[in-house]
Amino acid sequence: MAVDRTPAAEFSAAVSTTLKIMVDPNAPASCRLRAADRVLEYGLRGMETEDVHARVSTLERGANPGPVHDLGGVNDAESDFETDDAESDFETDKAA
Repeated sequence: MAVDRTPAAEFSAAVSTTLKIMVDPNAPASCRLRAADRVLEYGLRGMETEDVHARVSTLERGANPGPVHDLGGVNDAESDFETDDAESDFETDKAA
């Protein structure tokens, strides 16, 4: 049986409850400690996930940058590089 993702409202409520327990001076110390641990753990996990996504995006862009101009620039437009025509034009210029 597939498990649906938690809706945003329920996620927000869970975060709010955890933060309230963390700062409630009347809550047992063990509960406040556990809430603080969860906030730190999930916050760090979120930052790591963002970092991994950024790194993967960078790698994906680097793996397929598109054709490179003779002058060193990258061009994503394939139509700018029609090798056969460019070579034949160059050879025509040399012959003249």
